[in-house]
Amino acid sequence: MEPSKGLPPIKKVSLGAPFGWLAQGWRDLWSAPGPCLAYGLALAAFSFWLCRTIYLTNAAFWALSLTMGFVFVAPLICVGLYCVSRALERGQTPHLSDSFALARRVLGQADEHTAE
Repeated sequence: MEPSKGLPPIKKVSLGAPFGWLAQGWRDLWSAPGPCLAYGLALAAFSFWLCRTIYLTNAAFWALSLTMGFVFVAPLICVGLYCVSRALERGQTPHLSDSFALARRVLGQADEHTAE
């Protein structure tokens, strides 16, 4: 099959590649447990609050819409953990403040694009 003009080439990924990515993430967690766990706990607390609010206000009709929205928002939310991985890869000490600052910046950029 001939590649489409103007599009980047598609890289082939082995079936075992996701296991390597999980191993790298696990290594990052144990190399910088503080920022990783704090970021994860903040996201878990927000998710719990959101679910509880939906339950208490009897707004279950939002569940499907929110689920579909999370598919698009989840990669943006994860940039804080990407920041930790990038710092470790560079041999630097990751800081939670850097993760939240990057997440705010990326979410702000996404918000600018949706306003257009």
